[in-house]
Amino acid sequence: MKTMADRSPAPEEPQTNGGAEEAGDEEEEDESPFTPPKGPKIIPWLLSLPFIVLFKLTIPDCSKERWKKWYAVSFLSSILWIAVISYLMVEFGIKLGRCLHFSTNVMGLTLLAAGTSVPDALSSITVAKMGKGNMAVSNAIGSNVFDILLGLGLPWLLSGVLVRHKPLPISTEGIVTYVCMLFGVLIVFLLMIRSTNWILKVWQGYVLFGVYIGFGCVSLVIDRS
Repeated sequence: MKTMADRSPAPEEPQTNGGAEEAGDEEEEDESPFTPPKGPKIIPWLLSLPFIVLFKLTIPDCSKERWKKWYAVSFLSSILWIAVISYLMVEFGIKLGRCLHFSTNVMGLTLLAAGTSVPDALSSITVAKMGKGNMAVSNAIGSNVFDILLGLGLPWLLSGVLVRHKPLPISTEGIVTYVCMLFGVLIVFLLMIRSTNWILKVWQGYVLFGVYIGFGCVSLVIDRS
């Protein structure tokens, strides 16, 4: 006589998500930087297409299995491209300043500073969206410390030791005013986050953005006077 257990159907084996993983891998493989996006995003894509081609040809993609051991080459190639692009940005910034009759101080405080800070801003935005506001603030402060101590100190050291073998003169026009403005911005920032018990608020972002616009306007006025 058969029991209920004998008549019950055999338990089905749990389905794995191997198919989903394979589909996801196929989708990732289909994604290519050479595939044009739809809508208005195609304009920046077209502008950056020459760089995409150069990066694709000169920087090994370590995310792929066959290039995993080439991580050192990828790192050094990336550093080299950063150096080349930074040099071109500085040269173009200087020439643009001459065309607009702006001094190199103003171009460094506005255009060049914004260009070099965009990657830091994007990384700070990314970690802030993840709920790590302390990391975003630390990144903003740490990047400036790095720029001042190594971004200025190391080139000056190499120039004095290997090239010039003597002190390097720099332009100090308006530097006292700019340093005072920098300290003023820092004080405003500290007072704001202290007033909210060290909690970042949305309105603080608007205030800081407005302060930066004011800083740029004052720099232009000082340069024109």
